[in-house]
Amino acid sequence: MWSFLDHYCDKQAVAAESNMRDTSNQELPYFISGPKSDHRLSTEETVAIGVQLWEQGSHQLQALAKLYHFSYFHFLQPDQYVTDSKPFSEEELANAYQPKNPRYAYITDAYPLLEAGVVRLHASGEDVVSLTSLFKKEPRTVYRDECCHFNDLGNQLMVDAIGKHIADSYKKH
Repeated sequence: MWSFLDHYCDKQAVAAESNMRDTSNQELPYFISGPKSDHRLSTEETVAIGVQLWEQGSHQLQALAKLYHFSYFHFLQPDQYVTDSKPFSEEELANAYQPKNPRYAYITDAYPLLEAGVVRLHASGEDVVSLTSLFKKEPRTVYRDECCHFNDLGNQLMVDAIGKHIADSYKKH
């Protein structure tokens, strides 16, 4: 039965792919193509748009929190590609810090803009905190891959910092 279904699904996929090729001059529906994008944007333009959307999203979440009476906290997480944000362990240099990673250019361009956004968001009354320098003096390994993911220690340090901020926030109120 599995073999029959697998063969049937494979034929369906081949037919769908062939159909897409046959209609390549036609505009695909949104649910297939997704939003239109301009692939000619530079890294800087892409980052600027992303940061703008990030800030707008935070404003919208803050508005919802106010409207529905819940607390909204916003944290900017650390990233290993932020300049001077962490002394890397040997393990991180081997496995987690890869400047040739395509994310590197985006992160090095984005984080200064995100940090400026944190200041603007905070000035507008949002409870936003940058944790970018959380690992600035942490020599132990906290990054587990070249993307942005933490190991157990990194996760625990993040949880501790976030938990402390939230607890302190409630003590003030």
